[in-house]
Amino acid sequence: MHSEQGNANLANDQNAPKNGEAQSFTDTLFRLQNSEAYSQFCEKVYGRNLCQFNVLDEEQLQHLLSALEIQPSHSVLDIGCGPGFISEYISDVTGAKVTGVDFAGQAMKAARARTMDKANRLQFVEGNLDSLPSVLGQFDFIVSVDTLCFADDLLSCMKQVRSLLKPTGIFAAFCSYTQKEAPLGDLDPRTSRYGQALTQAGFTFQVFGYSLNERIIWEAERTLTFIKEERRARTFFLTD
Repeated sequence: MHSEQGNANLANDQNAPKNGEAQSFTDTLFRLQNSEAYSQFCEKVYGRNLCQFNVLDEEQLQHLLSALEIQPSHSVLDIGCGPGFISEYISDVTGAKVTGVDFAGQAMKAARARTMDKANRLQFVEGNLDSLPSVLGQFDFIVSVDTLCFADDLLSCMKQVRSLLKPTGIFAAFCSYTQKEAPLGDLDPRTSRYGQALTQAGFTFQVFGYSLNERIIWEAERTLTFIKEERRARTFFLTD
């Protein structure tokens, strides 16, 4: 069992985000997970209430699980896990040991308290994408759900991910991006900044498009007017 104090000590002040930023994000997460209206919204729009702070619907979630074929003997790292409900779901349905990492320390503390009876296969650690805790060891799988955009240095982040994977490990990431983030302007995932960073970090990968799913969710959230002027794409990147 991992103690709360032990997990908390894995983070270091040098790489932690500003307290105000972390607290604001944590407050938002707590409001959402304690909101019955948001729970109903997630059930209706995403197909499952995991307090999604992203655009991961049930189709994408099940694609992730089927692609990785996670077994109880496997270890999984969820980078940028937010309140940790997706991490918890992955562990619940697979039996695997899952570690969630997020910069919101209070959210990690709450996630540890919520899943105390599952501490033999779930742990939550404070950290950020620009300095992933190497003391955690290596993992069979690393997943990122709409969080790579928060890395200050995307290539450095990808290199860290690669170092945290076992030799046969797989990285799976869902990313949404605009035409501005695709240098050739054609929304090709392989030439997007995410695809380029993966390639430069030494990964080979497959891509699966989920742009329509994203649009449906934006429409359901009534925020489509916010993005209608920009051409967008959503991609599931799966390394070989």
